[in-house]
Amino acid sequence: MTGYSWFADARRVPLEQLAVALGLSVSRRTISPCPACGRRGRDSACRIYRAKDGTPKWKCWHASCDGRGDGIDLARYVISGDLRNWYAERGWCERRAGGGRSELVELPPPPPEPGYVPEDDLRCLLGQCGPGLYEPDVGRWLHYRLGDLAERTGWLVLSLPKNARCPDWARVGRDHNERSWAQGGFRALFPVWNHQGQLRSIRARQVVRAAAKVKCIPPRDHKAGGTVLANPAALAWLRARGTPQRIVVTEGEPQWLAWSVASTGSVAVVGITSGSWTQDFADRVPDGCQVLIATDLDKAGEGYAALVRATLEGRDVNVDRWAQPTQMLGK
Repeated sequence: MTGYSWFADARRVPLEQLAVALGLSVSRRTISPCPACGRRGRDSACRIYRAKDGTPKWKCWHASCDGRGDGIDLARYVISGDLRNWYAERGWCERRAGGGRSELVELPPPPPEPGYVPEDDLRCLLGQCGPGLYEPDVGRWLHYRLGDLAERTGWLVLSLPKNARCPDWARVGRDHNERSWAQGGFRALFPVWNHQGQLRSIRARQVVRAAAKVKCIPPRDHKAGGTVLANPAALAWLRARGTPQRIVVTEGEPQWLAWSVASTGSVAVVGITSGSWTQDFADRVPDGCQVLIATDLDKAGEGYAALVRATLEGRDVNVDRWAQPTQMLGK
């Protein structure tokens, strides 16, 4: 076939299908163990995502691991022999026809990219919640993380009652270990917003020690990227109802809460995680604004800081790198 590229075809193989063939475990768009570092668990499983050009890719969550790439990179970590033969044995990419001509083998279409949970469904769950201190378990977690500042959190964090009715996307675990967020102790809820200040998802934080090893999770089988935590000043900014002179970019829920309750009302505080910050947010930063990056001082935090700086490069914006005041963050 004229113009046929084996590498281009190999990169079209769905990563979930490829990982299973390599003997790896696949669950909720993650791969475990990491083929690069061999670690297991939430902090080292590999996230599956789709690049802008549509290529399926993966990346290890562990801060000290550089494992990432496309399907060919994944296979190279596991297969020491000839990749072409290994793929061909499974009927992928090509087969040899008469005269040595390569023929493309039709692959199944990639699974559709998940969308956000409908806003009405999000608000239905949030409508069952009260302010963070309303539930004792959430209140204890807030005091543990913030000390006396917990009294100022108000509605920044919502508490999910133990008997809340949770939809299928608000569950954790699989099979006999499956629990609703309420049953599994994920009862501190954080709404997250897109670059226009529209509610797009929720992050659920575990406040009761349970079987699940993860601390915070988004809705199951739904998109959560391109969203940030936002205090009232940040929401007003994203909704074009205010022009902040200072924006603080934090990492994760506890740090966002600490900066939000310790800052004056005019400071816009956003919280980001992997996949949160995009060029759309950077484009809304007003000229002359001071942006303080207060992400962690580890490899992941420095990566977030570099991303924010890159999206603001060339702008009339004063970007500073701040370390978090330890007295604000608690334990």
